[in-house]
Amino acid sequence: MKHGHPKGSESNNLEKKLYWYYIHDISAETAASELHINRNTAYKHYKKFSDNIHSIDQSNFFEEIKTKIKQRLKSYDYIVLELNSTLELINKKIGKREDISQGLISQKLAIIREIKNTMNEKSDLELKIPPENSLEEAIDKVIAKREST
Repeated sequence: MKHGHPKGSESNNLEKKLYWYYIHDISAETAASELHINRNTAYKHYKKFSDNIHSIDQSNFFEEIKTKIKQRLKSYDYIVLELNSTLELINKKIGKREDISQGLISQKLAIIREIKNTMNEKSDLELKIPPENSLEEAIDKVIAKREST
């Protein structure tokens, strides 16, 4: 790298490279050595990354998590609705025939298994959702621990 401060896109490129090292828990010293830059520059960028993480608005963070969980739960509902529609079609086909084919029975059993598995995944997700306060308290403890080190 050239001496002096990087300009424009070169600066953005350096920041992206340093961020890659930062998110992979590579020390600023090692990143500076690998990128052939002054370690104080790496320290400056690492501090900036760390400050950005600590400045996350917690209320937005928790709302985003809640929204994603609600969306995922809703997607399970849509999957189950689709599977139940398919199951109804199979049941109608079975009801119209006197000689039921093994293929239809296999399809019906596969759909029933898929409904069961989807419902189990949904209930597992619902059980993993901690009460609101405990999630916030756990994250606060992690942040406090990191700030004390």
